[in-house]
Amino acid sequence: MTPFNSNLRTAREQAGITRQELADSIGISVSALGQYEQGRREPDLQKLVAIAAALHVSVDDLLGYHVDDFDTAAALFREATGKTATRNGDKVQIENDPVWKRPISENAFLAVMRDANENFDKLRPAFLKPFIRDGLDLSYRMEYKESPFKGTLLEKAEEYLRPKDLHDFMDKLILTKTRTERANIIKDIAAEIQINKKFRKLIEESTLPTQDHDDTDDEKAKEKGPHSNE
Repeated sequence: MTPFNSNLRTAREQAGITRQELADSIGISVSALGQYEQGRREPDLQKLVAIAAALHVSVDDLLGYHVDDFDTAAALFREATGKTATRNGDKVQIENDPVWKRPISENAFLAVMRDANENFDKLRPAFLKPFIRDGLDLSYRMEYKESPFKGTLLEKAEEYLRPKDLHDFMDKLILTKTRTERANIIKDIAAEIQINKKFRKLIEESTLPTQDHDDTDDEKAKEKGPHSNE
């Protein structure tokens, strides 16, 4: 990844702008801009955005952060999930993962990571990992026409558990060292399924259509018959 100072100098020169002109346009001294280009200092976010706007480039261009580049996407993936993605031809393999066992197309992987990058500030740190997991799960379903959990212990739990919970349980199962630990996790999965079944039933019952008052009156009229005195 090209360093910021080099990207800044290149972008300024390509725009045909002198240091003085750029410094004046963003309200800093030419010496401060010179220190940016020499790698001695880095601008804060507000100045970084101003520089990008003045040069008609993106902040990502200045930072050298391009998710179309596989190495950068893989680095973000590892940082967010703790897992390693390797490229083989036009396919990407997630190493040592019990769910994403088969390779996925590089374009699909990059698309997921591009979406994650666009939501980087909003999602980090709590929601970035499940965001990426959901995106990859969907990509696997589209590419292989089936769930990535097919053939795993959690295949039948998909109907009741969220993707995040499925992956969390799978991670826990991998780390188990004894039969007792594994049995306890399976009990937790079963309990979570029961909770979600009950919740779903409550939702379904609360949304059942109710009979209109007029329909009820019509039914009563039928029961009375045409010669009723009531």
